[in-house]
Amino acid sequence: MARSIDTDPLMAFNFALLEVPAIGLPAFPIKLGETLSDGHLLSFQSIEMPSMVLQTKKYQEGNWPYQHSIIMNQVQTGQIKIRQAVTALNIDFYQWFLQAVSGNRAILAVPRRHFAIIQTRADKLIPSKAIILWDCIPVEFRPSTGFDAGRSEVTIEELTMEC
Repeated sequence: MARSIDTDPLMAFNFALLEVPAIGLPAFPIKLGETLSDGHLLSFQSIEMPSMVLQTKKYQEGNWPYQHSIIMNQVQTGQIKIRQAVTALNIDFYQWFLQAVSGNRAILAVPRRHFAIIQTRADKLIPSKAIILWDCIPVEFRPSTGFDAGRSEVTIEELTMEC
């Protein structure tokens, strides 16, 4: 029996990152130009999703044999890591990181951005799930992986951000 695209679990390789439009330049202007020229969405090698943690405390009430969990504070989120291949023209990660480092609040250089990670069906035409990332700011930039003359692999750059 044929499997339905709608009922199959979502596959991890069908994803794209969209920036929620804001005043000023986009976070990845060079990558956006490349994607507009070839008609694809913003694509990256991988995106590590953050975890969300709610801190609780165990409380023993009177002589009740069970403990209760009490919420102590707000939800804490982890970091997001975006990886992509290094190309000669793409300096988007570096420029956005420099905007955050310098604290440049000019109208065209806003350091905090909003993104949506879109997971699509197997046919890559219809979105199935969207994860919204608010107030993202870069906190770590790794310009390349280690260099090794004995291997022939693509150099990957990595940007870590808090949201």
